[in-house]
Amino acid sequence: MKKVISLFICSILLITLCACSGKSSPDNSPAFNYEEVHYTQDFKNSEGKVISRLDMTYPNVKVKDNEDAQERIAKNFEEYKQAKILQLEKNVDSLNEFKERFSIEGVTIMKITYSYFYGGDTVLSFIMSVAEGTDPTSADPSFEAMTFSLADGIRLSLPALYLDGKDYAKELLMSKIRIRANETYSENGAALSDSQIELLDSLFNERNFVCTDDVILFLYPYSVLSSGTRQGIYYCDLSFAELEDFIISPYEYYENNNNPAQAD
Repeated sequence: MKKVISLFICSILLITLCACSGKSSPDNSPAFNYEEVHYTQDFKNSEGKVISRLDMTYPNVKVKDNEDAQERIAKNFEEYKQAKILQLEKNVDSLNEFKERFSIEGVTIMKITYSYFYGGDTVLSFIMSVAEGTDPTSADPSFEAMTFSLADGIRLSLPALYLDGKDYAKELLMSKIRIRANETYSENGAALSDSQIELLDSLFNERNFVCTDDVILFLYPYSVLSSGTRQGIYYCDLSFAELEDFIISPYEYYENNNNPAQAD
């Protein structure tokens, strides 16, 4: 079963990598489509010199026959963008001082791109890539998942998927993540160290996952497993079938919430 899941995930990842940063949406999706939006904003010091820049592309999602869901997805991406703007505005003075002190030239660019990961009738997942520097193409990016239910447009987090009364769900899930990560790492002939397990636990994020209708994949820096020797994303994959005692699938969430008027 695990081999079947792994082959399925590999096919999804191949499609994701081949999509040139999500510039076109799947033509065969009956539930949604999207277009690319490009946004830039400069941040200046008190003398009017540009110190940093936000250069961001993100999807403008159209959900078919569900305007409420469409608006909520758009609101999530707008809030994400505004958070980055606020971050750059807050840091412009300290960044300017740092550059002057160490004679650093050039504009520091926060480059944000996205890739389409998966979309079905019930769930839609994107991965945002954030790289920052005077040459962001040479910087090691961080990754953040944006996964939405097409029932109501809500950005999914694990508390929305935990079964009622399953207060221990998070602990069970983290335990399964440790086991799966150890299985991945042991393919190289070693087990995860205590420090790696602690780092894995500390990076656990109840929103940083993508999923299909059948599999959920948690995003971690691959350096957690490789001690810094490998960059990129480690996808810790678990099937909803093996989590069914305490987590519902996006399909079940869709069935329970496919009434836009019920969402906040």
